Amino acid sequence: MLQAFRGRAASWIAKILFSLLALSFIGWGATDYLVRGPQAGPVIEVGSTKLEAPLAQRIVGREIEVLGRQMPGLDREQLKRLGLVDQAVEQVVSRIALDQEVERLGLAVSDEALRRTLTGNPAFRAPGGGFDRARFNAVINQMGYTEQGFLNEFRKDMVRSYLARGLATTGKAPGAIVDPLLKYRGESRTPELAVSLAGNPDALPAPTAEELKKFYDDNSNRFTTAERRKVSLLLLSIASIKAEIAVTDQEVIDSFEARKAELTSFEKRHVVQVLVNDEAKAKAIAEAAKDGDLAKAATDNGAQVTELGTITQTELPKALGDAAFALAENAVSAPIQAEFGWTIVKVLKIEPKVEPNFETLKAQIADDIKTERGMDKLYERSNKLDETLANGASLPDAAAAAGLKLEEIPVFDRRGLSDTGEILTGLPGRNRIIDLAFQTPSGETSRLIELPEGTVAALRVDAIEATSVRPFDAVKADAEILWRVDIATKAARVKAEAMLAEIKAGKSFDEAAANAGLTIEEKPAVTREGAGAGDATVSAQVLAALFGLAKVGDSEIADLPNGAAVVRLKSINAAEADKLKVEREALSSELSDGIGGDAALVFQQYLRQRYPVAIDKARLDSLF
Repeated sequence: MLQAFRGRAASWIAKILFSLLALSFIGWGATDYLVRGPQAGPVIEVGSTKLEAPLAQRIVGREIEVLGRQMPGLDREQLKRLGLVDQAVEQVVSRIALDQEVERLGLAVSDEALRRTLTGNPAFRAPGGGFDRARFNAVINQMGYTEQGFLNEFRKDMVRSYLARGLATTGKAPGAIVDPLLKYRGESRTPELAVSLAGNPDALPAPTAEELKKFYDDNSNRFTTAERRKVSLLLLSIASIKAEIAVTDQEVIDSFEARKAELTSFEKRHVVQVLVNDEAKAKAIAEAAKDGDLAKAATDNGAQVTELGTITQTELPKALGDAAFALAENAVSAPIQAEFGWTIVKVLKIEPKVEPNFETLKAQIADDIKTERGMDKLYERSNKLDETLANGASLPDAAAAAGLKLEEIPVFDRRGLSDTGEILTGLPGRNRIIDLAFQTPSGETSRLIELPEGTVAALRVDAIEATSVRPFDAVKADAEILWRVDIATKAARVKAEAMLAEIKAGKSFDEAAANAGLTIEEKPAVTREGAGAGDATVSAQVLAALFGLAKVGDSEIADLPNGAAVVRLKSINAAEADKLKVEREALSSELSDGIGGDAALVFQQYLRQRYPVAIDKARLDSLF
């Protein structure tokens, strides 16, 4: 639990990485887990690379986490239904194949190119500019890397990126494609609308019994209930198991002593640095800063001070850490030679080591012990439960054998709505339970599945209520409301149709509108995409009608949510290509990107042929 809290506190580092890092870090760390050579039963196999189940789960899981950051608030099951698991697998497969191709071609990145890319990357720069060693260390530590391991992975990622960029910039879209499309997109049209809106449905006389029954019969799909299911649910959670676990005071004391080093707040120092490439300049700055004013000494020598923050000694490279933690408060170091140049550090503040307090932490330590033991018991019990079900036991018998009670869940549809329209709540992994219920036949018991928050579940489908049309007597009131709206909307449409008929018979747009009692609305010129539309009246249906007209003066009807409109094409305004320079560049870039994307797709197909892919879909699905 304490470790989990520290992980959450450090998550800002990952956010910086994913939002700022210029190179493709979607797959950070993935190749650390690749296993080459013959292995039994790989879940994913790409060329000579084979991923067993634990490795595939680890790698694809990390990929899903990265993709999931684009859709905050969704759980793993929701992401799976949106196709992000499949997308993550595809990205992992593509990257593995690309790595093998890079190796075959003998591509590499020089040390100098690696240094320039790292030191110039925004993810590793201090707020005032310049390479920030503390931020660099914090990022790679949070990602679980040693410095050398990170540099190796970064180097590989640079090669991948260079190859990908080369494909993306395969060719520029020719003018013969760009110019006609620019004119097509840039054309605008000016419409006139005669809008016929539905009247107040409540003002209509009530329908006769025969009219209402006919409307109900003709629109039965509007009164149909979705298929619903009633289930019995078995839940086994770590929370319930923890309630059974007792922890002695001595066990808490022993755990505290064993974790004392981990819980200790080691000495920290607020450190700033000046980083330069030249030893002579570093010596000049250090000499000028003997009075303690490092900022002035740096400025006078064309350099600047950057923040390392309040850090422990282990968060710095050994040379810097040794120097910084040997200084007194407000003291300045001599020049230190480091991998990225010459560094002078100054200690602004010292925070002494703080030993952990047992009384403050004992409740949390006791809970940590319960959680660890609870996870073991959950694993044991869920395996036993799974075995019991696999041997043919009914769900009630399996629950009784495990000392658990079944929950009776009221009927619900695929959306998780009950009979009364209320949302099914209070269940961990609600969406997975709903999916499982609709995958399981009536009267049968599902497989055991894992849910969030340390819970496993199985269910039995007790009853299925098939899709059915609700009885007429039960929906009379709703049917009358819908009937009134339909009648009012159809009346508005009839008025618009009568106006269009008069136009086609030879009357002018203005005269036909006057005869129909409709007011003509002039609208500003609008493009096919709707740019320039003055209000919501110029809807997608109006745009479709407007740009479907052949010549100026033609008219057509467009449906509106509460009526209809007669649309007349008042003018066609050709695109002025010489005034669309920005748009032309954007379109050229868009089309060029498309060409590059096509080239990348062809290259990916080539990789799939050179490095054949095999995926055990059933086992992969079981992992996620």
